[in-house]
Amino acid sequence: MPGPGKMPSPAQGIKREIYIYELLSMADVESKDGFISQVNKPLIKKVQSNAQGIFQVQLEPGNYSIIIKELQGLYANRFDQENHIHPITVKKGEVVKVTIVVDYEAAY
Repeated sequence: MPGPGKMPSPAQGIKREIYIYELLSMADVESKDGFISQVNKPLIKKVQSNAQGIFQVQLEPGNYSIIIKELQGLYANRFDQENHIHPITVKKGEVVKVTIVVDYEAAY
């Protein structure tokens, strides 16, 4: 956080590989040091965001988990009350906007 009287910097996009799995819970993955080392469900799609962090992908209606690839492993930091990993729901004919926050090196 910035000091008193200073505004926080606006969010910046980053280029990353984005992995989309059928809905995952922590029981479906193995992790170490805050990164996912193995996912025990099949990968549905893999896409690349551009330098501004924007990506697009077509998915069938359903429930999915979104994870990004970092050098240390796969990363996600959003969970629901049932401990699903970065859950999104896709409905027929709708566009889902997703914000992925990469903050494992942030100082608050």
